[in-house]
Amino acid sequence: MRKWRQLWGVSLQRRLFVAFGMTIFLTMGAVGLTMHLTQPEGYNLHDRYRQIERFAASRFAKVWADAGERQELAQGLSESFGVDLIVRDPSGRVLDRVGETCDHVLFKIDVAHAGEALGTVEGCPRHGRKRKLSGFLLALAAAALTLWMGSGAIARKIARPLAELAGVARDLGHGKLKRRARLRRHVPGEVGELAISINEMAERIAKQLDDQRELLAAVSHEIRTPLARLRVLIDLLEDANCDQELTQQLEREVIEIDQLTEDLLASSRLDFQALNRRPLGASELARRALERCNLSADLLHAPDEDVELLGDATLLGRALTNLLVNAQCHGGGVERLTIQRENGRVGFSVCDRGPGFTEDSLTRAFERFYQGSGPRHKSGSSLGLGLALVRRIARAHGGDAFARNRPDGGAEVGFSVDRGP
Repeated sequence: MRKWRQLWGVSLQRRLFVAFGMTIFLTMGAVGLTMHLTQPEGYNLHDRYRQIERFAASRFAKVWADAGERQELAQGLSESFGVDLIVRDPSGRVLDRVGETCDHVLFKIDVAHAGEALGTVEGCPRHGRKRKLSGFLLALAAAALTLWMGSGAIARKIARPLAELAGVARDLGHGKLKRRARLRRHVPGEVGELAISINEMAERIAKQLDDQRELLAAVSHEIRTPLARLRVLIDLLEDANCDQELTQQLEREVIEIDQLTEDLLASSRLDFQALNRRPLGASELARRALERCNLSADLLHAPDEDVELLGDATLLGRALTNLLVNAQCHGGGVERLTIQRENGRVGFSVCDRGPGFTEDSLTRAFERFYQGSGPRHKSGSSLGLGLALVRRIARAHGGDAFARNRPDGGAEVGFSVDRGP
């Protein structure tokens, strides 16, 4: 029963195919039963043979002695009832034969007169009738098979466009907005209209998302102009001997806005898949990131021979900067930046001196807008975009990000990228 439910609960095409087949065979059964119930009583072979026995026993007894009349009677019975006959004497010798050799005796009539056995009459179905019945059954089976195969083609024609539309809807739901329904011209009207509607909907969604990404990229870029002016004003305030604490607070706010803008620009490049891959040195990338964060190059732990990779320098630099800033703001400072050569990959990791991640934060560290809880997240402010962007950049370069607590205290956060061909 379970297998039948699995067979019935699969694709629409198979369900239609099975349903058509069941309908065909049920129709054949109903037709056969109707023919059986409505056929004349004499059409039944058993009844016909009983009629022959009652009629032929007395008739043959009357004409047994006359060979000509006996032969004429056998011929008449054979034609009237559609059977082959063999007339034998009491010793089994064949006296008369009407039709071909009898392979299967259906009835046997004992002929007697005044208590004396005169002989027997054996009957069997004619070979032509058997062949005619077999041909009829074969033709019926061929017709049923042809109809069933035709129903399979019809089911496929009906279900295939719907399966295509289901696949398009599934891909659109997974973010593949370039997917479109491609159906043949002779698709039924309603299904064709549905395909057109889905394609138009996908076009509108893709356009809206592209417009939003372009707007985000444009706004992020334009924000950098007033940020530059703010930096100039802060420098002027410092030269004018204004309150140093106030100017430092302003500078921190500007730096945070600048980092947020950089993250938004990097995110926009990932959205547009605008990666500028070129040969890079892993150690050089790491040193530039340390310099950008005003950290000593002595914190870098790298192999003696620089590791080459193929990637986008801007995006990878942004990922390294985010790791270092995360360690500075939430990890009590950077202890070291490590580069490792792995199987076809390059790994970057930053170890900090902080309290480490809580169990919940460790599993959600790379989620967008997740700010976490616990001692690690009490210091500094964050929108939760930095580490999420690190993971996106790593995956765009064929790798992934990771975070773990170190046994001796602190946390290690990093990512790996594919070195490329």
